[in-house]
Amino acid sequence: MKNNHNEFIKLVPSIKQPVLSNKEVLKQQLIRHEGLMCGIYLRGESQIFIGVGRNVSITGINEAEAHYLIGNDVKRLKPLLEMECSTKNEQALSLADLITNHQKVAYLFDNGITRHEALYLLENDIKRIELSLIQAWPVFSRLLYQHQAVLINMAFDVGINALLRFNGMLSALDQEAYQFAAIELAKSSWAKTVGSRAKELVSQLRQIRQF
Repeated sequence: MKNNHNEFIKLVPSIKQPVLSNKEVLKQQLIRHEGLMCGIYLRGESQIFIGVGRNVSITGINEAEAHYLIGNDVKRLKPLLEMECSTKNEQALSLADLITNHQKVAYLFDNGITRHEALYLLENDIKRIELSLIQAWPVFSRLLYQHQAVLINMAFDVGINALLRFNGMLSALDQEAYQFAAIELAKSSWAKTVGSRAKELVSQLRQIRQF
């Protein structure tokens, strides 16, 4: 019997991996560099972080984020509270009541956040940093996305104000001198401190094509 194995292989379509958007590439890079922690953790003596590099001590949590996080916690807790109320012959609280009943839900933050919530905060942080950079340094809006991503990544670690003091790198980017921008970043004291993270970003600055 003729072996049609090779012919069969030719007929099977190759499975392509999904192409990630620029924003998704940046998110994955930040997760690698910052880590993703669902519980609160400390850097230094007093800086409190959660999720993917969210500095709660400085950035905090805005009102929309607070409602989103509390709402999620309440939805997870509501069935347990309703069960507890039924065993004690108490009236179950509505979702609105639960959100405003701090004695019932305050302790939930001790349990941290979910991965999905951490990614939600990450998305908000990227948007916030993008807007801040556009306002503080309008050149940012005309950079190639992979170069914008370098600055966003650095801002997660050093903050906007410190990032804007990388004068040599920013001046080179303004002039589209990408090799010089990479050199300026590579010789910075920050690059020597963070090691492999900086090497990856230096390589990214040398790129003149989109991700």
